[in-house]
Amino acid sequence: MDLRQLRYFAAIVEEGSFSAAAGRLNVAQSALSLHVKRLEQRFGLDLLVRQHSGVRPTEAGVRLLDHARLILAQVRAAERDLQAAVEQPAGAVTIGIPAGVGRVLNGPLLEAARSELPNVSLEIVEVLPTIVGEWLADGLIKLGLRYELERSSAVGDILAEEQLYLVSGKRLPRWDNGLSLADLAGIPLIMPTCTPNPAHCIATHAAGRGIALDIAARVDSLATILELVMAQPGQAVLTAGAFLNEWRQGKLFAYPLVPPVRRFVLLSAGAETGTEPAVEAVRGLVMRKARSLLASGAWPERLPIEARSAA
Repeated sequence: MDLRQLRYFAAIVEEGSFSAAAGRLNVAQSALSLHVKRLEQRFGLDLLVRQHSGVRPTEAGVRLLDHARLILAQVRAAERDLQAAVEQPAGAVTIGIPAGVGRVLNGPLLEAARSELPNVSLEIVEVLPTIVGEWLADGLIKLGLRYELERSSAVGDILAEEQLYLVSGKRLPRWDNGLSLADLAGIPLIMPTCTPNPAHCIATHAAGRGIALDIAARVDSLATILELVMAQPGQAVLTAGAFLNEWRQGKLFAYPLVPPVRRFVLLSAGAETGTEPAVEAVRGLVMRKARSLLASGAWPERLPIEARSAA
């Protein structure tokens, strides 16, 4: 017995005839007769009394009709519920966003989520880009942003392609027109750690080209890195969005790497949660909001050409 048979049987009883039910269902009358015959053969019971004026259910037919109506109503409720989940997704979604991207994305993303996904509770966790994959695998977050320096290593949706700069708390006129990756070798750098995902790290990128960087300190906190760079014990290699406010205020100076070295920002979903309607809705929202911020310049892939305050 399947849903189609139950639907056909209920229609026949409700219409009172095979012909009327055939018209309602847009199914051949012979097909309806065949399905009812199979039901009666399966249970060894007569389900309908055939009369010249139409059909009526037997006692067994009435009992089957009650079950059919209940089952079909539950199926319709399930269809409505699932459709609503797609059209109006609901639930909690946790997304891990590194501090550098978070400075430009977090506020606009939360505002958009409140407006466009009112039934979704969006939780943003500041996460080190090196452990996003691990947190996704462990189910601690459902979506996560991470970095790669090579497009060939990119697994996930590419949100942005950001240019890297040497950032200093003091003017370095020597590098006004930019500096090469090899030039970094003689500069004390304050860098994040490279483990467990060294592929995103400029130090690994340089080492692959035979360049050993002078790592003065390793700090896995963007706020601390910015504070140390402004205090001038060393420089850092960062993307524009990570230090834009301080640069505009004249607190930091930035020098592009030549030729440009770029970092890819990727959006990934957990293997077991990536198809949940709420997760898919947030994933789409992140991608749309990223495109909007990039287009407006609010998320700068490179430093804008504009005047700024003096230090």
